[in-house]
Amino acid sequence: MSEDAKIVPLRPAPQSAAEVTRLEGLTDDELMRLATQNLREAFATLVSRYQRRVRSHCSKWTGDGALGDDLAQEIFCELWRTRERYRPNARFAVYLFTIARNRCRNARRDRRPTKTLEAEVPSGQPDQLQRLLAAERQRRIDQEVSRLPEKLREAVLLRFGQAFDYPQMAEILKCRQVTVRSRVFLGISKLRAALKEEVS
Repeated sequence: MSEDAKIVPLRPAPQSAAEVTRLEGLTDDELMRLATQNLREAFATLVSRYQRRVRSHCSKWTGDGALGDDLAQEIFCELWRTRERYRPNARFAVYLFTIARNRCRNARRDRRPTKTLEAEVPSGQPDQLQRLLAAERQRRIDQEVSRLPEKLREAVLLRFGQAFDYPQMAEILKCRQVTVRSRVFLGISKLRAALKEEVS
């Protein structure tokens, strides 16, 4: 079973290529409407469409990759269990990441993040060294993001990790756009300062 396949909470029946293509062409709202009618294939299509984003978001939010994977699984299970409550008032992604935000906040309060393993030094080839340096920089950024105050961290992750615009972020975070912009600005300022201190 592939890593991506294990996150689907319900195993859909085998589909024909034509059915897969048809479902992939539907909007998120159309897929959720079909999911409320217990069409598991439609829900599986939604999961495959969003699972990487949700897993990445949860891992960075909590500072723990394994916990991020667990939370993503829980989020999609919750989405399936509560699918009949979904109303297409906003974009599906806003609805999904509102659930993700709540799960991440609860998990962060309840559990302590585990330390990630350091990357091994490569065998010395230039491209490997560049990849190692890029990975190390990203690890430091992720570490500093996980240390931001909660409100700043979630704003930075939604804006730069998930590319939500400010109106969507205001819906997810349940605050005014000006507040969201302020949190993003403060979060970036703190990250710059922390990374600058680390280098100096």
